[in-house]
Amino acid sequence: METRTCEITSQSFAITAEEAAAYEYFDIPVPAVCPEERYRRQLAFRNEEQFFWRKCDKTGAKLYSIFPSMTAFPVVSAEYWWGGELDALSYGKPFDFKRLFVEQLLDIWWSVPRPAVRVQQVNQCTAVHDVARAKNSYFVFSGTDIDQCCYSVGVWNSKEVIDCYFVSDSERCYECVHCFGCRNLRWSEFCRNCTDSWFLSNCEDCRYCLFCTNLKGKEYYIFNRKVSPEEFDRIVREWTFTARARVEAATEEFETFLADQPFPHMIGDEPEENSGNYLYQCRSAFDSFECVDAANVVHCHWLRGARDCLDGFGFGDGLSRSIQFVNVGSGAEGVINCIECWNNVRDLVYCSYCEESSDLFACVGLRGKQYCIFNTQYSKDEYFELRARIVAHLRERSIWGKFFPANFSGFAYNLSSANFYMPLSKVPAKMLGFRWDDGDEALKPSLLMGGVEDSGGDRFAEVPQRTEALSAQHVSELYLCELSGKPYRLAAQEIALYQALGVAPPGRCFEQRHQARIKRLSPRRLRSDKSPNSGRSFRTAFPEQWRRPVAFHRDWERSVRPLR
Repeated sequence: METRTCEITSQSFAITAEEAAAYEYFDIPVPAVCPEERYRRQLAFRNEEQFFWRKCDKTGAKLYSIFPSMTAFPVVSAEYWWGGELDALSYGKPFDFKRLFVEQLLDIWWSVPRPAVRVQQVNQCTAVHDVARAKNSYFVFSGTDIDQCCYSVGVWNSKEVIDCYFVSDSERCYECVHCFGCRNLRWSEFCRNCTDSWFLSNCEDCRYCLFCTNLKGKEYYIFNRKVSPEEFDRIVREWTFTARARVEAATEEFETFLADQPFPHMIGDEPEENSGNYLYQCRSAFDSFECVDAANVVHCHWLRGARDCLDGFGFGDGLSRSIQFVNVGSGAEGVINCIECWNNVRDLVYCSYCEESSDLFACVGLRGKQYCIFNTQYSKDEYFELRARIVAHLRERSIWGKFFPANFSGFAYNLSSANFYMPLSKVPAKMLGFRWDDGDEALKPSLLMGGVEDSGGDRFAEVPQRTEALSAQHVSELYLCELSGKPYRLAAQEIALYQALGVAPPGRCFEQRHQARIKRLSPRRLRSDKSPNSGRSFRTAFPEQWRRPVAFHRDWERSVRPLR
C-alpha cells in the first residue's frame, strides 16, 4: 500500500496494490487527489435536482433544461439533438502541439451544442432528465422503464412511485429510499420485497408491518412485535396517515424507536467481500456506494450493471473496463475520462456526449463516428499515430490521465449535485476552482404547470392538511414551502397518486423533500471500527454519532436478525 498526499486538501490517502494495478492496466498515473475530492469533482458535472427555463439556441423555442441560460456552451432541444441536423464534426479543429491541450479542448467543449435534457422513448412526460422508456411521468431524474412516477431521483422498472430515491421494481410507493421489489410501501428505507406496510427500515420479505426494522419474512408486526390482523388494522386506522399532522407525529415516533435499533455496518450484500455502503448484488466492490450488480469496481458510485471499473459515477447497464467517468453506460467499454457517453461506445478518451462511436479522443457530441480527434475525422492509421503522439505530449507535461478541471462543468457548484451531497458555501467552492451562481434562475416544479409566472406571486393558498380535502381545484393553487418559503404547486397526477396511496400532500417543496431523503444516507467516507463482541476490525461509512447504533454485520446477523 502506498500513501500519498492530496494536492487539494493536503491530507494523506492510501493507494492499495490493487488500485495501483488497475491504474497501470488503464495506462494512466495513480491520482494525486484523494477519493473524496475526486467524488466531489464528479458530482460537480451532474445536476439531478433542478430545471431551468431557457431558449433552444438553434430554434429559439422555449424549453426546460438542466443547463441555465448563461451556460457557456449552446443548448438545444432534445428533438433537435436527436433529429439528425447537428453535425458535430463541423466544429472540429486539428490538434496544435504548440497550444495547451486543455485550452484546445475548451474550444471544442464550449462550441458544440448539448441537449437540454437527455431522454429517449418518453411519452406524456414533463420535466424528466436522464430518462428512457417512460410514460406519464413528471419531474424525474434518472429513470428507465417507468410509468406514472414523479418527484423522484433514481427509479427503474417501477410504476406509481412518488417522492422516492433509488427505487427499482416497485409499485405504488411513497417516500421510500433504497427499496427494491416493493409494493404499497410508504415512508420506508432499505427494504426488499416488502408490501402493504408503513415506516419500515432494513426489512425484507415483510407485509402488513408498521414501525419495524431489521425484520425478515414477517407479517402483522408493529414496533417489531407480533399482533393480530385485527389489531394491526385497528392501529393503522387510528394513525390516520391521510392527515399530515399524524404523518409528522408518526415520523417522530419511528425515529425515536430506531434510535436504539442496531444497523449492520454495511447495507447491502456480502459485506465481507465488499466495502462501502448500499451495495446490492455486488462482488468485489471496494470503497463504493449505491451500486447494484457491480463486480470488480473501486471508488464507484451509482452504477447498475458494471464490471471492472474505477473512479466513476453512474450509470452502468453493461458498462465495463472504464475509469474516471460520469454518466456512462449502455454497453460502454474502455472509457477513460469521459462524461455523458452511452449506447455502445468503445475506447473513448476525454469525450463528452458521444454515442454509438468508438476510438474517439477529445471529442464532443459525436454519434456513430470512429477515429476522430478534436471532432476531426482521420483514417485508422492516422488516428492511432496522432493519438500516441498526443498522449506522449500529455505525459511529458504530467497532464495525461487527469480528470477534467472544475471549470469544464456546465454547472456552478451550487447548482450541481455536488452541493446536495457535499455542501459548500461560495468562498470555499470558488477556492476549489468551481463557479458559483448568485442568481435565482432555477425552475421550480410549479412553473412547469403554467400560469405561475403570471400570477404576480401575491396569492398563496394553504396546503390541504388531509388527503380527503384534495380535489381538482388544488391544481390551480400556489403554495409556499414551510421550510424554504419557495412556491410550489400540486400536479394533477400528483394529486391522483396521493389519493390512490392514501397519503397527505406535502407541506414542503421538492428540493427540501429530496434533501431530507439524501440526509438519511451515510457519508461517502469510510472509517475503521472494531466489534466489541468479536474484536473483528471492519470499515464502515456510518459515523460514530449516527442516528442509530452500528454493529459489525456478522454480530448483527447473530444477535439481531434471529430475534425477529
